[in-house]
Amino acid sequence: MFIEMDMRTLFIVNAIETMLIAFVLFFIWKWQEFGSSLKYITMAYFSLAIGGMLLGLRDLIPDFFTIILSNALYVLWILLIWKGIRSNRNLHYSNFFAFIVLLLFIVTFSFFTVIEPDTKVRIIIISLMLASVSFVAARDILHKTPGKNVSAEHWYTASVLTIYCLFLLLRIIATIFDNISQDFMSANMMQQWSVLLLNLTAITFSLGFLWILHREVENQLHENTLALAKINAEINHLKELAVLESMHDPLTGTGNRRKFEDDTSLNFSPHLNSEKSISLAFLDIDHFKKLNDTYGHDAGDEVLVSLSALINQNIRKFDTVYRFGGEEFVILMPETDIRIATEISERLRKLIENNIKIDGKPVTVSIGVTESEEQDTLEDIIERADKLMYKAKQTSRNLVVSDSISQ
Repeated sequence: MFIEMDMRTLFIVNAIETMLIAFVLFFIWKWQEFGSSLKYITMAYFSLAIGGMLLGLRDLIPDFFTIILSNALYVLWILLIWKGIRSNRNLHYSNFFAFIVLLLFIVTFSFFTVIEPDTKVRIIIISLMLASVSFVAARDILHKTPGKNVSAEHWYTASVLTIYCLFLLLRIIATIFDNISQDFMSANMMQQWSVLLLNLTAITFSLGFLWILHREVENQLHENTLALAKINAEINHLKELAVLESMHDPLTGTGNRRKFEDDTSLNFSPHLNSEKSISLAFLDIDHFKKLNDTYGHDAGDEVLVSLSALINQNIRKFDTVYRFGGEEFVILMPETDIRIATEISERLRKLIENNIKIDGKPVTVSIGVTESEEQDTLEDIIERADKLMYKAKQTSRNLVVSDSISQ
């Protein structure tokens, strides 16, 4: 059926078809913001549509428009296709080179239109030009660049241009050996096929290029999702670190008062209203202010670090030490009665006195130890232990004073 169509009809159909594609690409480019590559492809299709329309007006308007300008627009179409591909693949494109190629084509085509009119030569020139650029454009589609992989959509699009290139080479060979009428509008079946294949190439290439862009958007979304997941993981990690740091003393690394309150509310509150004992030791370094004033805050910090480490090394695995602030420490001893808690505290007091010294003088501590009573609140236990610690200081310092409930 298509063989019965004349060349004018084929060119007009080609012009309408490519103009529709150009508008579709234009709206996709404007709304989706795909970047410069789709912009060049859109410009290419507008060029092809105008060129086809001018060819369809052959013998109705001057030959300059229907022969020279129309075919120049076809060359501009394939050059812009090439530019769009190289832009997509992040490859350099020389506008100056493209301009020289287009200029040489116009000069050569004009010569064989005005000075030495020859339809056969013109067909060979335009076919050779379109085939050459189609080949390098297909090659560039498959060119691997950083961040640009080659997938099925690239092979499909490159094959479209390769098939078109091979057909154009076949057209050149057929044209050389055929008798070509000087009236191109009454050309033979090969020339009709060339227009039809151009129409098919225009459709299939546009679909292939949109496929490439669609896959790139998918890949970008996937990368963004992974990046967002990584950022969220990092944020969560930083939150955990922030929470961890907010619950630990930065100097000694032990839990602070906030950590103590959190631990007791989650883990130890059930002991308060049960038959299981919970004991608490409140420890304060003797004469710590004087130590700081005499030897400096750095020396005081060293004492705090050493004392914290010594306690951690010598308490049971289920006991926990917290720095309440300044020189005050609390040791929480779950499932421990007053007798054992007092023994542990006394052993720690001796260890501190014998192992932590400053300028040869021993560092001592006063410790108040208490055991939970029925209906006690956590505040009751802390307050009682604190009072016992102050009693130890008022008595003689370097002393452990425990509750009287088990005495």
